[in-house]
Amino acid sequence: MPRAARQPRQSRQSRPQPAHLGYGTNNCADEFLRQFTAAQSTKQRQKEHLTAQQHAALRDNADLVVSLRPAWADNTKFNVAGILKKWKAYCEAMDLGEETGGWEGALRTAQKGTAMDFLVHLCEKCDIKSSGTCWQYFRQWKQLYNLTVGRHMDTNDSNEVHKFFKTYLIPKFHLEAPSLRLKTVTESGDLLALLTFNFAYDHRVFPSERQRLDVAGCYLILAYTGCRPAEVVDGEKSIPMDGCWDELFGDQTTPSSKATSPDTPADQHSKEIARLLDLELQFRNRPKALCYEDVQFLVIRHPETGADTLTMSIKFTHHKGADNRPKPTVFYFTPTRRLIFCLVTLMASIAVLDGAFDSPTLSSVEAVFRVRTSGPVTCVPLRWKKEWLKRPVFRRWNGDLDSPLPYRTLHDYMGRQSLDMGYEKPIGPKDWRRNVGNTVNGQASDAVRDQVMRHNNHSNVFQDAYLNAHVQFDVQNAVLGEPLQDRVLSMLSHVGHTRDPRASGDMVPDEVWDLLPEDPEIEQLERRREELKGNQFRVKGSPHEKELQRLTRLISSRRAKRKKMVKDSYRLYYFHNRPTWDVERQANGEAPVEDQKAKTDLQLPDRADLAKLLCDQPDGLGPEDLHQRRIAVGTSMVKLGRLEEPIRREIRGFLGILAGAASPAGLEGASPASDDDLDHGASLSPPSSSPNSLTDSSSFDGGHTSSPSLSALSDDSTSMQSSTIANLDYDVTHGWWTREDSQYTLLSAPNNPPLQYTHSYAPRQPLQRVPPFHSSVHHGFLLYPSPVSLTHPFL
Repeated sequence: MPRAARQPRQSRQSRPQPAHLGYGTNNCADEFLRQFTAAQSTKQRQKEHLTAQQHAALRDNADLVVSLRPAWADNTKFNVAGILKKWKAYCEAMDLGEETGGWEGALRTAQKGTAMDFLVHLCEKCDIKSSGTCWQYFRQWKQLYNLTVGRHMDTNDSNEVHKFFKTYLIPKFHLEAPSLRLKTVTESGDLLALLTFNFAYDHRVFPSERQRLDVAGCYLILAYTGCRPAEVVDGEKSIPMDGCWDELFGDQTTPSSKATSPDTPADQHSKEIARLLDLELQFRNRPKALCYEDVQFLVIRHPETGADTLTMSIKFTHHKGADNRPKPTVFYFTPTRRLIFCLVTLMASIAVLDGAFDSPTLSSVEAVFRVRTSGPVTCVPLRWKKEWLKRPVFRRWNGDLDSPLPYRTLHDYMGRQSLDMGYEKPIGPKDWRRNVGNTVNGQASDAVRDQVMRHNNHSNVFQDAYLNAHVQFDVQNAVLGEPLQDRVLSMLSHVGHTRDPRASGDMVPDEVWDLLPEDPEIEQLERRREELKGNQFRVKGSPHEKELQRLTRLISSRRAKRKKMVKDSYRLYYFHNRPTWDVERQANGEAPVEDQKAKTDLQLPDRADLAKLLCDQPDGLGPEDLHQRRIAVGTSMVKLGRLEEPIRREIRGFLGILAGAASPAGLEGASPASDDDLDHGASLSPPSSSPNSLTDSSSFDGGHTSSPSLSALSDDSTSMQSSTIANLDYDVTHGWWTREDSQYTLLSAPNNPPLQYTHSYAPRQPLQRVPPFHSSVHHGFLLYPSPVSLTHPFL
């Protein structure tokens, strides 16, 4: 049967064209062709093959290498580099390796006796309290031995070291078992308390209010997903500057195999092979943190109500062991009725603040929440701009859009807020992971629990490391056949029941700082520094310049360490004795001590409006009212994210004292509005009784008390009027600090005299604090027209 004649091909104009729906589709064919061509050219450029000569050089170089560098994770490399630093200090203290070639030779000739003595040295020099920490150091030392020598330590020697560790080190240094320290587990009440404190009661200033939104977003993501903090923020460590990292991992071969044959030519092919072998695995040119390409907004048609709902999905890929066994996990989020818990609203506000949406119309939170599905489509994804796909959602405050928020910064923020909120111990990012695991356990299958926690199936990791040590079942009433007290046990098994709102992060009384004796080591270092300075103020160009700089850094480090130790010790003392104090007050019929921090005193009006919307949400709102309030919350978040708090709270309180001092009532009884307006550890002496003579009334005499010094900078300002001082709050504008020696000057507009903020240093005042300054030019405030000089103690 003859084949039918082929029909002529229709022209482009005569073929039926698909119906293009949406915005900006007139030039979709040209745009697609550009993207397709660019992708093909990039794919061709990524292919890189070796030539025959390069393959020959690879074979020759591989035969000369004794052993290649192990494929360790970055954290393992950091640990090995850290133990190398300790090993060098041990070799220097014991005079090892001088005849065998330094630390490397001492490691090659090391036996079980050297390993035992090294562990004793670590227990003596380092503050090791846990037996697990000590044994971990030995495991890291064995990794260093394997990397340097090229073989494992003898198994029998390792067993002998283990016996020595169990029978001698643990009892001699009183090392605790790692499992004796109970790990804290949070709950939803703790999440509500910390979010409320973050938005409404936190008086400490962030570099930018955008970071306040970032911290809230990290709270919600960690509490809802149980992910590790390194999956959200940048958990990568910085390479240490002591040279240990470069010495161990500077090239592909082990330190013992660096010497090559003298007959081997160092040609260009060999250098190219070394470069290719030394390439580190990069994750597709994006930071290891939560990026916008991991977040997807979806407007769906609800299967039950039929209403259009904005949902969100987050894909986590940077879990532990992702390079060996990738387990991408996707979590979905829907809007919550309690707006302070709504992660969808917060993430949409951050995206609007960044301008990351691809559609030009999605420039406000209201526009995002008003997107609707149309026609047969039940899901409308909201796309991102191409340049924002690989940018992190939570970033540093340095203007770099590709720099993610470091883990240490998030850890410090969360720990500080939890201590200021009154928790006995700081709550870190990992504490939320335990709550998620214990919440999912029992309510879902073990397979789902392991998927949420990113654990291997049928593993005992959850039971060994994450299971709440507090039994969450009323065994007593179950045995007696009485009603179970599940709510009581749920409260007692989490960390929130020990919270005391009266406590704060820095609650050491002033009298403790005043009576605290000086550290003899710090005094000795200061005397040594004064001897080297020789009564000279400037040390630049001095023959002892480097030694003086080292002593200054060491003194500052010792002071900070001592101050932290005092604060931590007093916190333990307070929480141990506070119940006894309350019992004694009740027995004596005294009124309980109230919380002095429970008041909303915010500088930024937009933050106050947002706090009111989140914290004062009425119950029983209808769907439309809740939707409008959600849009208002998102809009307030966008406004807040663009702001910076211009004046530090302690400076504002200081100015409040000046305004109160010049009030018509006179200078007597002038005091700050609240205790939070002044730093702990610095008190102000009563000013002069004369209402018009604002002169310096402070007299140190080596003490710890200082007062503001008001001195005239010109003849016209010898006497300052009360009305001028009282209106200082209304004359505050933005400005920039400039620093010259120990004096900070606020630059003002032309023909306006600047306000000068002078630091006065007293050697016997190591514990007084002043608002920190981070560079030679600082963002501050201006007061004019009256020139004033403020003197404040300086750390």
